[in-house]
Amino acid sequence: MFQKILVAIDKSDISVQALDEALALARSTNAQLKLVHVLNDRDPDQPPFPYSTEFRAYTTLDASLLDIYQREYKAFVDQSWEWLKTQANRAIEAGVATEYEQPSGSAGYKICTLAEKWDADLIMIGSRCLRGWKELILGSVSNYVVHHASCSVCVIHPRQTPAHQSDTQTSDRNEATVEQELSVS
Repeated sequence: MFQKILVAIDKSDISVQALDEALALARSTNAQLKLVHVLNDRDPDQPPFPYSTEFRAYTTLDASLLDIYQREYKAFVDQSWEWLKTQANRAIEAGVATEYEQPSGSAGYKICTLAEKWDADLIMIGSRCLRGWKELILGSVSNYVVHHASCSVCVIHPRQTPAHQSDTQTSDRNEATVEQELSVS
């Protein structure tokens, strides 16, 4: 059974869902959790890096922009750390032994490396369900983890909302109607 579960999280709704699922599993199996939030340049909350101008006359401006960026980035890292600590405390309050880590780098690679180093039995990760060009351009951390992890991986997909379910039911009815019309003709 699973005794060490690594949970890859970010600030998305699907990550909160993955953490909830991991908490339920950890409580039922008396497993330990390790929460991992990877800082990388694809995080929408990260401040943009100021690019250098081509004109050497503005080096003072470039230096001040870099100083501003460094302060903003430190605030971003501190805020992310506090958020991660809050998530870990939520798990600890639920009675689950939990540790946490916030490395920086390529998310998929870091998750797989930390899972192997920690000797995890399972990685739980959310999926944004990107397809086609979006997946190609934005990448898929969950896809990378599934193909490179040295342990089992559980990918959590977003729950269907009642509105989405009714859209699916409507679509199914429309397809059935089309099939009936085709068979009648």
